[in-house]
Amino acid sequence: MTLNQLLADGKLVKHKTSQQEIASLLEVIERDIADASINTLSSDRRFATSYYCSLLQGLQSYRTRASFYCTTNSQGNDGAGIS
Repeated sequence: MTLNQLLADGKLVKHKTSQQEIASLLEVIERDIADASINTLSSDRRFATSYYCSLLQGLQSYRTRASFYCTTNSQGNDGAGIS
């Protein structure tokens, strides 16, 4: 199946990232870095928070690209991204 077929079938949609979207991701990243340093949290929770933060950093980096495509599920919600 080609990219054009996926677009025509509605399984992919073009997505243009906004500055607000990137700013929101950066806010969550900063919050998670701060949360992961709270010593009273369990080591598992601190690790999970740090791990999620690293995923968000990758997403932020990915979404700063000029354009990409998002997959949709049957309800049309955003799913995985494809550049």
